[in-house]
Amino acid sequence: MTDSFSLRALVEEIRDETQIADPGELAPLVLKRIPRVHYRAAMKQMIHDFVRRVVKGPSGPTTVRTDSIDASSVPGESWRRRAARILDRSECIDGAAWKRLGDCTADDLRAAAAYKRSKARLILAAADRVETAAKEMDRLGVTHVRDLPPETVLDLFGKKAAA
Repeated sequence: MTDSFSLRALVEEIRDETQIADPGELAPLVLKRIPRVHYRAAMKQMIHDFVRRVVKGPSGPTTVRTDSIDASSVPGESWRRRAARILDRSECIDGAAWKRLGDCTADDLRAAAAYKRSKARLILAAADRVETAAKEMDRLGVTHVRDLPPETVLDLFGKKAAA
């Protein structure tokens, strides 16, 4: 019975009903609408992404902040604890393989950098499409993306554009 439940479909349904775009506002509404008998199915559908985010650790540069160092501690101890936490983070090497940062070789880090750059290129291309859409809206004098001609929407945001 739980196999037929789709958390994605529920999220899309609530988003369409409410026109809410903010995930932080949508999440509590989705939670309220998940039938109790489908909790396990919903958990199965989202656990992988959640675990991946936890294992990956905080996003952003891995810099050590000095404002949290306890001056009364043994010199360098706070640094060692923070460094140990950083080294314990997981790093995605190539989109499939993961290693703890401390276990990575220089080649692993080069592969991880190449993978991140490929993902960054996709994000930059998406940003370019959004900016192009804004310019096209200005040019056509339309207020919302939905007011653009369908062929423009497909060119900018369709599967072909995202590839």
